[in-house]
Amino acid sequence: MYLTLITTRNCNLKCKYCYEGNKKKQNPQYKLEDLMKFIYFYKPNSIGFFGGEPLMNMDYIKSVVNEIRKRELPIRFGITTNGTLITDEIAGYLSANGFNAIVSIDGDKETHNQNRGNSYDDVIKGIQLLQKYYINPNARMTVNRDNVGKLYENYLHILSLGIDDVAMCWDKMQEPVSHNDMQMYQAQLKLIFDDWKLRRFADKQVRINLMGITVFPEAAKNQTPCLFGHDIMALDVDGQIYPCHMAIDYPELSMGNLEKGLDVEKIKDYAKITGQNFICDPMCESKSICHRVCYMQNYIRKGNILIPSARDCFIKRTELDIAKGYLI
Repeated sequence: MYLTLITTRNCNLKCKYCYEGNKKKQNPQYKLEDLMKFIYFYKPNSIGFFGGEPLMNMDYIKSVVNEIRKRELPIRFGITTNGTLITDEIAGYLSANGFNAIVSIDGDKETHNQNRGNSYDDVIKGIQLLQKYYINPNARMTVNRDNVGKLYENYLHILSLGIDDVAMCWDKMQEPVSHNDMQMYQAQLKLIFDDWKLRRFADKQVRINLMGITVFPEAAKNQTPCLFGHDIMALDVDGQIYPCHMAIDYPELSMGNLEKGLDVEKIKDYAKITGQNFICDPMCESKSICHRVCYMQNYIRKGNILIPSARDCFIKRTELDIAKGYLI
């Protein structure tokens, strides 16, 4: 089981496309001992620290990691960060405790600062510090109509930083997308996948993740759907437990809390629902290789985790039209 800990709702940036917006800003309100009881009982094999910006609450991260280490629990750690607060001390600590890291970076300085304030220089310093301590971070790019025309250029820029695992995710808040947007996206993806293919033949492999399509040797064939709510859980700062970190602002999706435990019937419901196929166009030519659109994006846009929006299907079909020529 993968457990996401919402480490704080606070953030030091105000990214234009952040779905957190101006919602409540606070740190965990529950007791550490209650969290440890939950962890000890449900035995997650991985824990991810998420925010907000999780490095704004480093004391919490250390307290959780230290308790897990004391109990010698076999748990891996990860963190998703904007990278701006990383210091030598923090990078050293993350490395010493075997953390994986995902850093949000949209590309070159101009592109990145367009939506993330003037944070590029600090992000680069953070990436370099992680690499100094032998952490090779993954990059998470947010794509929108303002930067899609530079996607290939920005992908190359990120690779030039020594990063070889890049996730490209469309702005969750921006809609609709136009045919012109998708034409540009498709042209940029073709350039990216051509580059990926050349690197593969040169044995300089790069992993490209399009949130449901992973372009990497054999990986795309073996994709499995998101285990929403039964093998993935998220704990919010108020102690409520959700099926995903994107669900924390939807109380009706809560699966229980630290005080009373998990709602077993709710978990069974999620397992049953996520075992079903999406309710989508029966004539869609991409159905056989389209593994998923995000369950929570379905819920946010359509009120049903199994019904993808026309926007998201449009984006996914665009990706698949290009990607299926490279899936080996």
